[in-house]
Amino acid sequence: MARSDGGWRVDPLDVLPPVRLLLARAKVKDLSPLIPRSRPVAERAEVFVSAAKDLALLLPYIPSLPKRDWVSLANGLQARLAEDLSDPKFENILTLQLTSLTTLIQQGVESGRAISSLPEDILLSHEGRFWEDSAKGPPFGLEIPTPVLSDAVAVAAMCGATTEREAIAVLRKITAIPTAVVPRVGEWVAKLYPAESGRYWGSLQPDRIAEHHCAQAIARGRVSLRQVLKVASPRQQARLIAVLGRAAIAHQAAGRTEAGRELGEIINRDLELRYLFPQAIRDGAAGLPHPASVIGEFATNLTSALVDANRRHLDDLNAHADLARSLSDLAIRQGEAQRIAEALLSAKESVELYGWIVALRPEAYVSDLTRSLRVLESSLLTLGRRDEVISLMILEAEAMFRQLQMMENIREHEARLANSVHNLQALYRRWRAGV
Repeated sequence: MARSDGGWRVDPLDVLPPVRLLLARAKVKDLSPLIPRSRPVAERAEVFVSAAKDLALLLPYIPSLPKRDWVSLANGLQARLAEDLSDPKFENILTLQLTSLTTLIQQGVESGRAISSLPEDILLSHEGRFWEDSAKGPPFGLEIPTPVLSDAVAVAAMCGATTEREAIAVLRKITAIPTAVVPRVGEWVAKLYPAESGRYWGSLQPDRIAEHHCAQAIARGRVSLRQVLKVASPRQQARLIAVLGRAAIAHQAAGRTEAGRELGEIINRDLELRYLFPQAIRDGAAGLPHPASVIGEFATNLTSALVDANRRHLDDLNAHADLARSLSDLAIRQGEAQRIAEALLSAKESVELYGWIVALRPEAYVSDLTRSLRVLESSLLTLGRRDEVISLMILEAEAMFRQLQMMENIREHEARLANSVHNLQALYRRWRAGV
């Protein structure tokens, strides 16, 4: 399960080849809200309290929280709900569960006081006490203010680090950390959030809290995005793009329109493409979700930079395929930004290039051609050029038939073919309706 579809499925940052192949062939199914607005609000209240009861079993194991009868507090929560659960933001089940957790903690820590801030901020305030205690105690002995520790956690979550050297490079851009203790701060973060094998830093969890924390550090000017970007490694740059992109879109999805707009403006202004490594451009473009909404300008510019980079390295057939794929992705980004005429040009070039590639290697690239044709068809429909669409739909059907002819075991590809047929049917219905 994922929050959105995107290029990450076929070009992810950290995934083994078998998983990459599985993701590339996976059938995409959009999931509706677990409890849509059409259902009674009482159903959300039941899930809210149920989540609190489950979480209450684990709260006694968190040393920074006071000793309370958390289960009893959870059982009495329904009568003390501080939020209007009919709000559209609670269609997102994670938002509902986060609010349940923070309401429960508030009841236990400051009994009777209503929630007055975001669930993410409440959880981070409790996490901050953990940062203080662990930094001051052995073996670190860090006498550093909590806001500065908070910035270090934000940079670690935003950039990650494969090595200690990478970690130190980005931490040095937090000017409030004395140079002499930067390595100790890096080690403190590494002990605080252990990493999987092959990485130096783990990250604050869950991802949504980490993304929110990074966004706050950037928006409040405590961490300079531009300065961090200059010293980050290619992998760190790509991660930074993905984390902040998701944070901006999460603001908008939660109804925090102004916060999303402000973060989007910072990303568009300070994430300067001239500082990005080629690998960061490729992986960063793949990591951004669709649609990119508040960061649409940056997403389009980043994908355009990927197209330019691919044009400079047309060494073999695979390189030409990379260019064709990036052109198709650029057309999608341009379409999302309502730059339809530009999207049409990008999509046309992608289809023409794939046509040449498929003539040489049909077994490897015919499915990419059908995807590119679909992008071009959508652009033409948006411009009202319906007569051209029907001929492309015929080409797409022919490409699908060619796929069938080349498959030795059709049953292994049923889901992928069904998805293609479904998309073609949807496009045909749209053509018939003149939309």
